[in-house]
Amino acid sequence: MRTTVVVVVMLLMAVVIAIFAGQNPQAVLIQFFGWQLETSLVAVIMGAAAAGGILVGAVSLLRYLQSGFRQRELSSQLRELEQQRDELREENQQLLAEVQQLTDEMTQPTGESSPSEDQSDDERTHMRK
Repeated sequence: MRTTVVVVVMLLMAVVIAIFAGQNPQAVLIQFFGWQLETSLVAVIMGAAAAGGILVGAVSLLRYLQSGFRQRELSSQLRELEQQRDELREENQQLLAEVQQLTDEMTQPTGESSPSEDQSDDERTHMRK
């Protein structure tokens, strides 16, 4: 939509410039850095408009190329970050599995009895004395 609006505005400007140039056909003397040229005002107006269009086009092309390079750079960074994310997720899953395993080990009876369970009541009584 935005591109269409820009194109329509540019075409309208071109038509206005062409009408303006066509209504000023007289000859003019152009002086530039010691050069002199006598030409019609139509040629001067159209030449100036064309030079402006070329300049704007060149600047736009440079910005487009810069944004393309930046997009490639950001895409590369995105791929690297996604790879790091996947590695961290994998590491996180491993750590969670280890935590779960340790939790299970701590909550399950080990089968080893504590010294207090092995001792009989007599031995405990004797040790207290």
